Amino acid sequence: ELISVIKDQLEKNGYEEECTFRVPECDSDDINDIVECYGKAAAEHVRRLADADYAESAGDIEDDVDMEFEAPGWDTDIALTMLSQNKDYAVFLSQNYVYLGGAHGGITGAGPLTFRMKDGALITNFIRSGGSAEFQSILIDGLISYFAENGEKVHSYELKDMLLLEDSFIPLPAYTPYPTEDGLVFTYQQYEITAYAYGMPTFTVSYYELEPYLTYEAKDLLGL
Repeated sequence: ELISVIKDQLEKNGYEEECTFRVPECDSDDINDIVECYGKAAAEHVRRLADADYAESAGDIEDDVDMEFEAPGWDTDIALTMLSQNKDYAVFLSQNYVYLGGAHGGITGAGPLTFRMKDGALITNFIRSGGSAEFQSILIDGLISYFAENGEKVHSYELKDMLLLEDSFIPLPAYTPYPTEDGLVFTYQQYEITAYAYGMPTFTVSYYELEPYLTYEAKDLLGL
């Protein structure tokens, strides 16, 4: 499962609709060898793109001697890091940073990934179907706590004015929540529900509050 996640993120990295990078088939069963193989291929791919972009810019400069040249400030960072591990599960964070010019870069990636230790399965469903509609107040309290931790005191009736939503219903985040000792951590991506300036709203909800809404698979994983 972890190898398939790595391949998927390499292929989908960036904002382009069509992927120009093809992940190589690495002839090894050792994860360190596989990651090294992918890393070398990705670095070579970036070098080819940089050479092509430089060549195009150099041609423009030759056509206009008065043109001021600025090297492109593109930046791509692909990271897969372990957040935690215990006897029941391991949590990895798949998060990429991409800057292709403009006011700021952006965060992409699959987000938190929780793998069950006994069989390596990726757990993608912690909240049962329809759960988000039933615990709007939990999401509201979580968002209010996030803003408070960042120095902005917000009342529930003011929250809707800070969110980029067509109605007052707050959806579950696209990122799958992940387990910790204190509860499930929910993270919304940039622009998902609020402005870029507010960052990535993140908050933890205790298992005591969430237990009525958890799937059977989640309860089994968490021992609830």
